Amino acid sequence: MANASKIIGIKSTWYNVKMELKKQIKSLFPKPGDDDKMREILQADIKKNSIGMGAHWVGEKMYIVYPSFILAGKKTA
Repeated sequence: MANASKIIGIKSTWYNVKMELKKQIKSLFPKPGDDDKMREILQADIKKNSIGMGAHWVGEKMYIVYPSFILAGKKTA
């Protein structure tokens, strides 16, 4: 018979990972011109947040947010 392990003490939470857009784009190695397209798309979405990236300005820098769901528990023997 298979091991009947269970997960107990499950906890969950949402966590937002905030990143400065310029640094994020640089790490993606976009094709020439794609970085400008990404900036335009996100800038147009700032007050709407229809794409769910939470684009916003902090001073002169644009930031985006990666919503992340964290789920943790303990496996019983």
